Amino acid sequence: MPPLSNTLCRSLAIVLFFITGGAPMTAVHAEEALPHIDLAISFDLETATLIGTARVRIPPDTAVSFDLTDLSVTGSLLSQVDRENIPLAPDGGRILSIPHHQSPQTLFISWEKQV
Repeated sequence: MPPLSNTLCRSLAIVLFFITGGAPMTAVHAEEALPHIDLAISFDLETATLIGTARVRIPPDTAVSFDLTDLSVTGSLLSQVDRENIPLAPDGGRILSIPHHQSPQTLFISWEKQV
């Protein structure tokens, strides 16, 4: 078994891959066209589990997708200004896609990862 610090570093790299959608971010003329991500991560040493929650604020007319491979999603909810909250599930347990909408949207997602 690799040392805990190497395992933790690999797990954090997976988290960063998750929050960027697996692709590098590119410059956009209007900063408000980029989603804003608030991420909280904790680590349970006894169970070697990485636990995370994210709030992703998505600007109007912006579609996003997240590759959640290797993460166990424990809950996800999409909030829109003009609708009730919508529970979501990744397609095939892997890809979570949020289509564009004319109003801002907020995605709340919680997940776990055994390391």
